[in-house]
Amino acid sequence: MEKYRPAWDQKRLGLPLVGPILTGRFFVQFLETLASLVENGLPLLRALDLSRDATQNLYVRGLLGQVIGMVGEGASLSKSLKKVGFFPPLMTDMITVGEQTGDLPLALRRTADRFDKELTKRITRMQAMIPHIVTAGMAVLVGMVAYMMISVIMQSVTGIKVR
Repeated sequence: MEKYRPAWDQKRLGLPLVGPILTGRFFVQFLETLASLVENGLPLLRALDLSRDATQNLYVRGLLGQVIGMVGEGASLSKSLKKVGFFPPLMTDMITVGEQTGDLPLALRRTADRFDKELTKRITRMQAMIPHIVTAGMAVLVGMVAYMMISVIMQSVTGIKVR
């Protein structure tokens, strides 16, 4: 079962409604963890390694392993994230600015704040949709019960022979 977990983790990230929230949550956690570690003096490669180990999603953990490999070979963090293809362009662009200005921890922190705000908006929108989804589901359920009751009554009526 463990061998299917990376594929399952990848599918979960692609689910409608829930996938963007899971992905956004990962981005925020990854960026905040990486920012804290780099701010406190850890080398980028070690900070990436620890951030990868803190990630529960095995699919994303594999992608972070690729990023670590590229950074270990001398590529910049932003180029490595772009090459993997999973990370959004806004994130990689903000990290590029941090690398160019020499203040990567600040750029990581600002990027985390930006993605945290987006995640909060997504969660708020999803919470607003829940009552409407429940109402529509109940309407469908009540409609099915009414249809079944009417169809049983109609079958009973047509089954009675007039004498």
